[in-house]
Amino acid sequence: MHDTWLKQTVSLGILVMLIMTAAANAADPLPELTLHSEFSFPPYNWVENEEYKGIDADIVREACRRAGIMPVFKNRPWKRVLKEVETGEADGGFSSFLTPEREAFAHFLTGSPLHYSTYSLFAKQGREFAYQKAEDLFGKRIGIVRGFVINKDFDDAFKSGKIIVEEVTELKQNILKLLAGRIDAFVHQQDITVYALKTKKFEGNVVMLPVPIEPARPSYLMISKAAKIPEKERLTESLNTALKNMQQDGTVEKIYDKYLK
Repeated sequence: MHDTWLKQTVSLGILVMLIMTAAANAADPLPELTLHSEFSFPPYNWVENEEYKGIDADIVREACRRAGIMPVFKNRPWKRVLKEVETGEADGGFSSFLTPEREAFAHFLTGSPLHYSTYSLFAKQGREFAYQKAEDLFGKRIGIVRGFVINKDFDDAFKSGKIIVEEVTELKQNILKLLAGRIDAFVHQQDITVYALKTKKFEGNVVMLPVPIEPARPSYLMISKAAKIPEKERLTESLNTALKNMQQDGTVEKIYDKYLK
């Protein structure tokens, strides 16, 4: 009888502890951060079946997990992302180049970039050419996506008519024009192009020239200065430390390999 009573008491005690733990957890949920981005740039960011995917999304998600934060992603046009980070409507945004104008309204988490943006030239296999400087493109027909600004030397040569530039609305059009022999090369962001070539099965027909036309530039996660975030300084530092550790322990490299290898 005594043993039965003891077992019931212990069981009741365990049940009470579980209930109290659950109640404590429910009362103290993870802090949330609304993080906005333009999810239309595979392999960095995109939406598939209502799921946010990509290198940048995975890195941010893991950094938040390590920092004890619940990220809430929202898909926005890029200009709106910047505006909402500036006004504090969004707690943060990604992935952004660090500029003095943007530093005025956002803290940049420089512990690790989410990615490096490198612009390269792509030519048809068997029709590669040597490239070192803008002069090497004189007289050639080069495709770019409308609205892209490459660099001063390229843009000056285009404006003076020394480089023939053909604009399109999306990368796929440039790939098809290159394969059809309608352009000599096209310029685009390196990782985005490599991913597109891989997933569209064009990789054996298009070759990236070895010298970038515009060197690597880091893109970061930024936290709004205007947003009303409890313990903002601590959370920002925790996220920054998580990103730094992910770079050092190889997590960032593994995420890259998942999408690009």
